[in-house]
Amino acid sequence: MPIIPFFDPATGASGGPTNSGGGGTIGWKVVADYDLTTVDTAAATTGTTGSINLTVGGAPFISLTGIDGIGTGSLTPTNGQGLVFSVNSTGQRSILFDPDWTALGVSDVFRRIFAVEAQVAIGNLSNGAAGYIMMASAGSSSSTNSNISSRCTFNGTVYSINARTYHSGAVNDTADTTAASPPAAWSASVMRCPEGIEICHGLTTLPANPDLQTFVGRRRSQDFPTFVKGGSLRLGTDPKLSFDLFGTSAGNSSMTVRRLRISVMEVV
Repeated sequence: MPIIPFFDPATGASGGPTNSGGGGTIGWKVVADYDLTTVDTAAATTGTTGSINLTVGGAPFISLTGIDGIGTGSLTPTNGQGLVFSVNSTGQRSILFDPDWTALGVSDVFRRIFAVEAQVAIGNLSNGAAGYIMMASAGSSSSTNSNISSRCTFNGTVYSINARTYHSGAVNDTADTTAASPPAAWSASVMRCPEGIEICHGLTTLPANPDLQTFVGRRRSQDFPTFVKGGSLRLGTDPKLSFDLFGTSAGNSSMTVRRLRISVMEVV
């Protein structure tokens, strides 16, 4: 039987056909990146309802919605810093980031793997106070509805971050890391994937993508309240990123949201 050589018909070279391209690799694509340190300074918002329209050079930049809270507190756009949260000993303030996916050119977003990410600087937390970067179902408060978050707390000695789930009660993971002083950079990538919501976070600036966060895989399943066909997911069909700051009787607390980013997993 004659031996038939194995060669690339396109080039005549031995070794078989070559891959001419046309494919790609699956990876993270940044579709929006907002540097909040560039925003115009504006008057503090002290109410517990409404929205904040951030501007840069007087031009519209980004809108944050669904302000919620109790007690005395404020949200203040500050050039060179970002959106500054401040609460007194009994105050709490939160606000939502609700991306306009259509305007960003992202279709069928809730059938995709995506991450909404943030970088925060802690100014000060009183003993027992906490800040949250979280994916929330509806309301923005960390103690209502359902949410999954990266949480930063202070126990009077150290600042620590951990993953947290809330649904009719809070469940806190053990701390991933601690710091002796208020973290100048705390970032979290809240990733929605088929298995549920994953928290990737660290006491660092935002890395190039969620997979490069210091601590990854802090996952919570997107379980059903009752397992029935077409039943609602605990975080709903359109979860939003929320920021929340809780004060305590030990004193005042503050934190600043400095950067927001949206990344989508696709062929790059």
